[in-house]
Amino acid sequence: MIQLETKKLTYMLCGLVLLALGLFVFGAFGERTSHAVTRPFIKIWRKATDSKDAAAEWVDAETAEKNRQIRELEKKVLDLQLLVGEARDLRTENSQLRRLFELEQHPGWSVMPAEVIVRDPVLWDYTFTIDKGQADGVTVGAVVMQAGNVAGRVAKVERHQAMVETVLSPNCRFSVTIGSTGDAGVLHGVKGTDRTSAYRCQVDFLPLDIEAMAGMKVRTSGLGVLMPGGLPIGEVVEYEGRIKEEIEHARSMLRVMPYAALQDVRFVTILLKKNP
Repeated sequence: MIQLETKKLTYMLCGLVLLALGLFVFGAFGERTSHAVTRPFIKIWRKATDSKDAAAEWVDAETAEKNRQIRELEKKVLDLQLLVGEARDLRTENSQLRRLFELEQHPGWSVMPAEVIVRDPVLWDYTFTIDKGQADGVTVGAVVMQAGNVAGRVAKVERHQAMVETVLSPNCRFSVTIGSTGDAGVLHGVKGTDRTSAYRCQVDFLPLDIEAMAGMKVRTSGLGVLMPGGLPIGEVVEYEGRIKEEIEHARSMLRVMPYAALQDVRFVTILLKKNP
């Protein structure tokens, strides 16, 4: 009997403990008590989270500022590169313009400066267009000079512009003399050559027995009414161990490297015959 009463008492105590726990957890007092216990930990957690978010925002802002500064520096570098390129172009133009004024004067001929305005990418070495034409007195066949050297001849004229065929073009042909030999031939460009070639032009129809040497000056002969004599064109060059080449056992041919810098020419001069 005593054991039974003891068991009942034990069950009653356990029930009271469970009831008290339920009231503590689910009741208003328990809720307030739990909030009081957990509130400090929640505040600490929130502060830590806010600090983490603030640090992330600060890092992002600093990174964004650095990226902005890098972009600004890159833009300044590009601007400086453009300025350097413009300055280089201006130096080249100034050098070419100074050479125009150093051009030797020829009695009976007037000198007209002109600017290259159009170049064909495919025929870059062969032709270019200048900003002078019929209205300026330019005529077909007029000789065109670059830095005191023959660059080519006017091939086509319009009202305010003209197309020039350079000495590198196979279609540009005129009479020349070789050094002090007095021998005359016909100079023209050689198709298929480029700036790395050993020669760019050739002089054909020379005497079979011409005594030519590398380095001999090639100049205009003066034959014709549109080109004065004695204008420098280039010089004779050796090719594959030979100076001249015999053609059909009847004439000789020489190879020539012209003086005119035609790759980046910007300004030229035109020689025009003065009216008597």
